[in-house]
Amino acid sequence: MTVDAPEFDDTLDGHAAVAIRSACHAVVSAADGSGGVVSVTECGYAPVEDDEIRSRVELQDEDVPMCVKCWPEAVVEASLRS
Repeated sequence: MTVDAPEFDDTLDGHAAVAIRSACHAVVSAADGSGGVVSVTECGYAPVEDDEIRSRVELQDEDVPMCVKCWPEAVVEASLRS
């Protein structure tokens, strides 16, 4: 699975992300059925705490490599060039 980029943020710079095990994972959130929200990595690696969530571009600026299972190939390649 990979995150689909919306038209307003096609590079996914502002997309929610988290660094786990030295990789930048995309974060997706959904209602948990009891009125709360649960956030997990797009690749299904782990649940995510709110205080760990940052933007993808912040982690890219810190040279954290991106999870190729979470992010579209074009976004991963673009981050390698920058």
